[in-house]
Amino acid sequence: MEKLRHIHRSLKPRSLAFLAFLFTVAGTLAQTPTHYPTGKNPVQFNLVNILLFIVFPVLLVVLWVVIRRSGRKGDRERDESSE
Repeated sequence: MEKLRHIHRSLKPRSLAFLAFLFTVAGTLAQTPTHYPTGKNPVQFNLVNILLFIVFPVLLVVLWVVIRRSGRKGDRERDESSE
């Protein structure tokens, strides 16, 4: 009987993990589109597409680099002042 309880305790976390995995997969598959338009034409160059696909990503990368450099400069100044 004790052995059966031990087996039951060891299977409980596994079964919970399996159920979590099952629901995650089911949720992911439920969100896949059944049909989406597939065009052979390239994206049109209008103002919204240029801003959305070219300007904003470039600005995000530039801002990220500037913020990283300013953070490192602040760290160096703090290190030098503490010594």
